[in-house]
Amino acid sequence: MIPQGPSKEKAARAGVSNGNKGFVLLALYDFCRSYLGRRSPFVSGSPTRFGRRAPTGSAAKQLTLVLIAFGLLLNLSGCFGFYGQAARGQSELLLKQRSLVSAANDPKTSRQTREKLRQVQRIRIFADRRLALQVGDNYGSYVDLKRDSVVWNVMAAPEFSLKPKTWCYPVAGCVGYRGFFAEADADHLVAQLQAQGYDVYSGGVDAYSTLGFLKDPVLNTFLDKSDVELASLLFHELAHARFYLKGDTAFNESFATAVEYAGLKLWLQEHDDSTTFDRYLQYEEAIDRFRALVAQTRGELAQLYRQPIAEADMRMRKQAIISTLRDRYQASKPSLNGVSFDKWFFSDINNAKLNSVATYEDLVPGFTTILARCNQDFPCFYAAVERLSKRPKAERDALLRNLGQASGEKSAL
Repeated sequence: MIPQGPSKEKAARAGVSNGNKGFVLLALYDFCRSYLGRRSPFVSGSPTRFGRRAPTGSAAKQLTLVLIAFGLLLNLSGCFGFYGQAARGQSELLLKQRSLVSAANDPKTSRQTREKLRQVQRIRIFADRRLALQVGDNYGSYVDLKRDSVVWNVMAAPEFSLKPKTWCYPVAGCVGYRGFFAEADADHLVAQLQAQGYDVYSGGVDAYSTLGFLKDPVLNTFLDKSDVELASLLFHELAHARFYLKGDTAFNESFATAVEYAGLKLWLQEHDDSTTFDRYLQYEEAIDRFRALVAQTRGELAQLYRQPIAEADMRMRKQAIISTLRDRYQASKPSLNGVSFDKWFFSDINNAKLNSVATYEDLVPGFTTILARCNQDFPCFYAAVERLSKRPKAERDALLRNLGQASGEKSAL
């Protein structure tokens, strides 16, 4: 069923809780490949992840050993702390994996977990058959981490700018967050960034994708979700494994969110669950209103930050705009179909937190329009997205925004 309030704020597709996209692993892998002087695993000459297969069998086991050994080397040397924690964290996932079928049939596994794992299998089959997501071995194994989050992400922006701070890697490109497998490591970076004057937003992540590079496991961290939330999450993460554009977080997240929305609608329709589908539509409407509130505030702050005024005055006006955002939310509650965003609005709001919403949602309507013009044919949609990805960033972003605003016009794709 659709939850009454966002789980880990995921309903808003806002903030780090919507899932790390594997850049902890990719950053480590970038370093390893550069250090060893070996060829990148990405498709030669292509900025996308199309056509690349994850290592399996002995190759995956060898990579596990490499990650463990490399993590130990980094720790012993006292250098490269970020890469060392990435090696340890990813190695834990690889070493603890067990077959999804085995875990689902193991009487030692709790009944609730077994039922969820079987539901995951049904979702995987649907995603492969109906959404053409080329599931392969992704989410074909299970890991119980004995904790609530798999990764903790940190996002930052200057106090008087909406331009996010980015971290760049040779293959993964530049992304607007930094991911850690240990909460203490994330907290350390938060303290550093705050001391430098940044607005910072951080939190736990219950799932992430290695973008098809490794076989992503089902994690205990997201098995407490409803069936609808579980399907949404898997569609979203599998979309990242299907397509990834180097260095463009907004494009990647909006693409995956569009696939998630479309997949969930089809999933509910196929299961003839009209009641849940109607509630889902109401839920989506509430999220759209949430996005509109945040977009309005970001526009007002962007205008403020362009003004040549003293910092103290700008700081005061910034807080006034954020207070107005909370007031608007309170006034809009009757139109939110019972969905509560109180946790999001009544905790600290800053530029980094506002950016998290924009990252996940800005370009979704444009992708949805492309899918509609493909008559819900997903291979056609993916091919169109790949063509679009070859255009310059400014051009593709403008086209997506225009498509979202004027869906009746003919597509240039």
